[in-house]
Parts: sequence; structure tokens; C-alpha cells
Amino acid sequence: MIAKYLELDLQNAPETNFKDVLARAAQAVAALKHAGIVNGKSDVYLGAVDNITRGETAIIFMNAFEMELLEGTSENSTSTKFTDLTGRYVQPVNSLVERGIIKGKSNNRFGTTEPLTRGQFALMVYRMHLYNKKTAMVFAKS
Repeated sequence: MIAKYLELDLQNAPETNFKDVLARAAQAVAALKHAGIVNGKSDVYLGAVDNITRGETAIIFMNAFEMELLEGTSENSTSTKFTDLTGRYVQPVNSLVERGIIKGKSNNRFGTTEPLTRGQFALMVYRMHLYNKKTAMVFAKS
């Protein structure tokens, strides 16, 4: 879905070494990997049949849509209102929450390691589309 939305070149992406990716998804996964949007759990294991977590999805969205850090934050920032948010998840989650693309499970808990449902994913894609559309309109007026 993301590869198609971003119009990635599925035909010319170099193959990956992932052994757990079905043939029907191989080109899209290769394009996403080549674009730096997804990484595997290891060099040969994507985790294709694993549930994706809310935190992992936030990282993928940050990579896919090349979102910049929020003004006034740094790459090393660990400040967050969510008590279950640490490490590599802080910046992507904070940026997506600030932009209204994703929400926490409560005011102080994001649910970083919880699986993301298909409905939640679809809502994130929709909100990201609206955000990109709004941002493009602002730049067009500048």
C-alpha cells in the first residue's frame, strides 16, 4: 500500500535476501527496503508474518514520508509524554502525534509494542494523506 502510494519503482528495485517474503510481495518489499523505508528483523528475515507494532509503524511512516523532526527537537531527544516510549520510537511517535496522524492509547501511554490493527493502519494512511495534501497546499501558496 505504501509502495503504491509513493509510486516506488517496483520493477527495478534490487532483490532482498529476505527468506520469509511471499513472491507476490517481493517487489514491493524490495522497493521499500531500497528506499530505506523498511528494514528486516535481520539480513534474511523481514518478519513478514509477524504482527507489526504501533512503534514500528511510526518508524515506517517517518521513513516513508520523509518527515522532518519537529521544530525545537533534536535527533537525540528523549522527551515524551508517553511512559512506554523509549529509544528509536520517541522521535517518530512524537512527530506523528504532533501532526495528528496517530494518537496514544491514553494520555500517557502510546502502546508502542502493541499490534496495529488494519483499521488503525488505514486511518493512519488517511490522516497522512490529508496532512500531505494540506502541506502541499501551504507550499504551493508560498
